[in-house]
Amino acid sequence: MTLTGLFSARMLKIRLNTVNSVLLFISLLQNEMSFTLSPIADAVENAGKSPSLYLLDFPCACAEMTKQGMDFPDAWKTALEESPVLLKKQERNQIIQMGQSLSRCDAKGQERIFDYYRAYFTEIFQKAGENRKKYASVLSAAGILLSALAAVILI
Repeated sequence: MTLTGLFSARMLKIRLNTVNSVLLFISLLQNEMSFTLSPIADAVENAGKSPSLYLLDFPCACAEMTKQGMDFPDAWKTALEESPVLLKKQERNQIIQMGQSLSRCDAKGQERIFDYYRAYFTEIFQKAGENRKKYASVLSAAGILLSALAAVILI
């Protein structure tokens, strides 16, 4: 039972790191598209190669699908739907919308899209950080307490 509390606390940390990786990916993608003027599929591939994004597998999966001939919006959506990344359904849908919107806009529109999604995921990151602070120690302590209780009952 201790493991349950520790596992839950660990999942809060992974979630925080995952949302942080999404924010980093948005910044890398924006830089890639702004400074290299790469097509979106190439920009996703290049941004997705960053070792800091080890928690996100969908950029590389999307790039691979586009190389195999799939249209970018379809590849983006499929890669996100198949990804085991630790995001809530609404967050995953927001990333799908971001990619599909980016593929239909000019440079100025893309800047606004990046600003919107960076703000959206910054808010989620802040909430995830607050939840981690609030619940991580409680979950770990609850796991230890339940283990001690189970030991007393068994004795």
